[in-house]
Amino acid sequence: MKKTLAILALIATTAHAGLESGPRDNYDMTKLKTNRSLVTVFTVDGPINKACNIQRLKRGQLPFSYEVEACSFWSGDSCQIYVGKKTNNDILGHEMHHCLAGNFH
Repeated sequence: MKKTLAILALIATTAHAGLESGPRDNYDMTKLKTNRSLVTVFTVDGPINKACNIQRLKRGQLPFSYEVEACSFWSGDSCQIYVGKKTNNDILGHEMHHCLAGNFH
């Protein structure tokens, strides 16, 4: 329950994050694919890029061709976010945006 509340608080406080050009840029909230998603956050030991590529391969996707700081995978009303043990609101907010908007970039 505490984790769910923390995620909901994160959505409210970082809704502006998750943009390609900058964390303060606005985006159209009416273009989200969903306004509700069950989010599970996994913290990763070791290189995040390696962990994200393992997850991509498990899902039949090609590995990233560039370095990532986090990644997310969404299907229906559930979403999994993978981050390192240390992250920030811009990174987590960006992945949260994927959970609500899908592949926006």
